[in-house]
Amino acid sequence: MLQPIKRDELLPKLASLLLAVIFTAVFFWLNSRQYRTFQLRAPDIAHFDQAIWNTLHGRFLFTTITGKSILEFHFTPYMALLSPLLLIWSDVRILFLAQLVGIAVSGLLLYKIVEDKHPLLAPIFLLAFYLNPLLHQVTLLELRRVTLAVPFVALALYGLYKDKRWLMLIG
Repeated sequence: MLQPIKRDELLPKLASLLLAVIFTAVFFWLNSRQYRTFQLRAPDIAHFDQAIWNTLHGRFLFTTITGKSILEFHFTPYMALLSPLLLIWSDVRILFLAQLVGIAVSGLLLYKIVEDKHPLLAPIFLLAFYLNPLLHQVTLLELRRVTLAVPFVALALYGLYKDKRWLMLIG
């Protein structure tokens, strides 16, 4: 049965959601700015974007840049799961946004773990997570295969903490 949230518990939860939204918005703006000013630092983005677009059009993770599947160079079949996003917005920046939302959700999952034992420290922990310079560097490298794994690792950790094996399996 769901219990109502007390007023003193609501503020940290809202603050954590606000931090996640701010993190996503700021880094999406930075990624979009890099894209619009031709300052992308990831040469793989063209391969991934075209392979994901081709998956949507019936050619599974195939890129005409090399004339081969990206699976030949990077075993990343999960990239195909991003293809429906291109139906929403047919722009490579939707892939940047998906990556950022995944990282933001990862922070919220880690927040939930800390919140159980230390509710007052949880927002500070989340702020430290989002302010981590290494996280900033990874998010500014556009679409990365490793970065897309972060939400799954966070989900596995959350499942381990909550003793929910099905979450660990998904992660």
